[in-house]
Amino acid sequence: MRVIRTKLLMLLALVVLGASAFAYDQSTPVNHRNVLLISWDGVRREDLDDCLQKGRLPNLAALIADGKIIQIKITDHETDTKSGHAEMLTGEGPDVTGVYSDKRFQPIPKGMSIFARLESALGNRKITTIMLTAKANNLGAHAPVKRWLFRSARPGEPWYLASKEIDYWDGGIDRYSGRVGTRMVKLLADHDRGRFFMFVHFRDPDSAGHRYGENSGHYDDAIIACDKWLGEAIAELKRDRAYDRTMILVTTDHGFARQAKMHKHQNTAFLASDVKAISRAGTQLDITPTLLDLMGIDPATSTPKLPGRSLASR
Repeated sequence: MRVIRTKLLMLLALVVLGASAFAYDQSTPVNHRNVLLISWDGVRREDLDDCLQKGRLPNLAALIADGKIIQIKITDHETDTKSGHAEMLTGEGPDVTGVYSDKRFQPIPKGMSIFARLESALGNRKITTIMLTAKANNLGAHAPVKRWLFRSARPGEPWYLASKEIDYWDGGIDRYSGRVGTRMVKLLADHDRGRFFMFVHFRDPDSAGHRYGENSGHYDDAIIACDKWLGEAIAELKRDRAYDRTMILVTTDHGFARQAKMHKHQNTAFLASDVKAISRAGTQLDITPTLLDLMGIDPATSTPKLPGRSLASR
């Protein structure tokens, strides 16, 4: 009889603990959740708006309906992939990261990236950091290479050092949306139970723009393909019951020139999310402080000091 009573008490305790855990999960504030940050490379804001108005981006439209889309300006570097993502994911300008353009760059110093800042603030056992990219050169992590014939050396790619501070790095392959999207969904499924910060890069719009031009159907189709995978990511988060614990943000590294195959001086970008608190327009320098703020970290306490500000209202 005593054994039965003990087992009943243990069962009751487990039920109470489970209910308490469920209640905590439901009441967890916004800044204690996961983040999925997605970059659609080279998306011109006007083309994005046109696709939205025509109902061709239903998943992004639903995201914005729950939150907002704001304008992001690029102010201190070339409008290209290397420098755009370096600033987006460090909150530092090229004078600090050394990444001025696709042709003038160096490895981002250790401790600068948002991945390193998060793990420094939260502890690497309390958060898993993930980076998945689609351009081996511009977002790869190749080591420096000496060219003895020309008595010069090629600098390491921007993510050569920073990638070593990321828990899960997958950035050494050129690939398009199908492969990136499939990998993204798998990573979300693998990390749905713990806390994570995940960055995913889609190259398709930029590649289509360079090959076919901004005013081509291929360019619009590439943006639509990115939206399709946004929907797949949301579906996976809902399937794993992680959707309510995850903030989703979509941005771009730079714009694209109208009726052209290039993006020089295209300094208008965007930040779309399902977070209503993100309400002010800003610059690319403000993205990292905003993400830290949303995850419960005061950007002012993050070191090295960040020049930008959070775009989330409190």
